Amino acid sequence: MELNQYIKLLKKNTLFILVLSVLGLTLATFMTKSLPSGFGQTQTFYINAPIIQDEENSAFFTQERARNFTDSAVSILESSDFKNEVLLSPGQAISAKKTAPQIIQISSSAQNSNDAQALMQKSVKTFNSKLVQFSQSQSPMQIQPVGQPQNPAEIVVNTKIFSLFCLLLGFAFSFLALSL
Repeated sequence: MELNQYIKLLKKNTLFILVLSVLGLTLATFMTKSLPSGFGQTQTFYINAPIIQDEENSAFFTQERARNFTDSAVSILESSDFKNEVLLSPGQAISAKKTAPQIIQISSSAQNSNDAQALMQKSVKTFNSKLVQFSQSQSPMQIQPVGQPQNPAEIVVNTKIFSLFCLLLGFAFSFLALSL
């Protein structure tokens, strides 16, 4: 096919290309309004396990227990029951992920910075108290912050960039549909 034939094909289907491009732009506009915005705080925590004195090689087993507990800690923090107990109001969210064998990262988001900080503090306090409540030992595992907490940062989706991206995506999709 020559360039002249491509130009004729584009002129013939200009309306189709414009409709899909505007559809992508409209979809992006509605999506950016529904995306969360506010403030978010992320903090890293270390899972600390007390040393058990009555076991041989107690330091090794203590560290292994803490490593194995990391996945369980993330699962507890991500569970809907825990989130329902911790979340103070609608528009708040909390998430956790494992970053190393005994290290987890917890993120909280809320509409203002004070609520994001309060949510982080409440999550850690509630998690540690749950471990005390469920543990059979005198000194259960706890999560402890690594370093000082950072100030919450504003979470904002750039609507212009997102809309431009979706406009171009609609344009590309229309070209793909035409080429098929």
